[in-house]
Amino acid sequence: MQTSSEAFSKLVQIMDELREQCPWDKKQTIHTLRSMTIEEKVGQMTQAEQNALVEVSDIENLFLGSLLSGGSSDPKAGNSLEAWTDMYDGYQKRALTTRLGIPLLFGIDAVHGHNNVLGAVIFPHNIGLGCTRNPTLVESSARVTAEEVRATGINWTFAPCVTVPRDERWGRSYEGFSESPDLVARLGEAAVRGFQRTDLNDPVLFYHNIHRPKGRRACSIDQSNTTNDELGIWARAFFLFRCFGNL
Repeated sequence: MQTSSEAFSKLVQIMDELREQCPWDKKQTIHTLRSMTIEEKVGQMTQAEQNALVEVSDIENLFLGSLLSGGSSDPKAGNSLEAWTDMYDGYQKRALTTRLGIPLLFGIDAVHGHNNVLGAVIFPHNIGLGCTRNPTLVESSARVTAEEVRATGINWTFAPCVTVPRDERWGRSYEGFSESPDLVARLGEAAVRGFQRTDLNDPVLFYHNIHRPKGRRACSIDQSNTTNDELGIWARAFFLFRCFGNL
């Protein structure tokens, strides 16, 4: 059975392999960064809740780099496939009118299927999928979710959740596959394959959603304050750099 550190190392290895396949032009990226104003850089590092925009024009006026739709952040026109697609397309058109024309990265809580959209396939919570101990099934469910997310234009899901819950009193323990790091690693890897496959030309980007950060907690139930030393903070920064190539 894998230890927590071994499972963590395996996930980092997978993400490194995916980053190597990513089709990006380093020279163009460096040129773009050097030409950006401070305002543009700040905007590109900002992810706003789409339902909280004061004006839709905030997208181009503030050079926003990312939007998200939380659990109840739906299009004003409703939850149909057409409504979601029209909302996404409208936001992207505004982003492309900016000086640099950088598209938005749009994220959504499609954790158990693209559940905000009427008619989408809904899957069990991770605790249920974990009971199957079946990586093939988990990969297939993530693939269905990915295809339905891309059908609305969206390219980023806040999944899979790879938390390793050990205390059932925690109100979101059902979001973990298992209390076993080994099983969480195997099923988390399967979910990543389902979301992204091995071709990054048109993927649904994944985000490893880990609800319970490492550190000394004031209490073990639900959320509470977490304290950490400098080593822990740098370890987290190193993890982010390995995953995304920047901080």
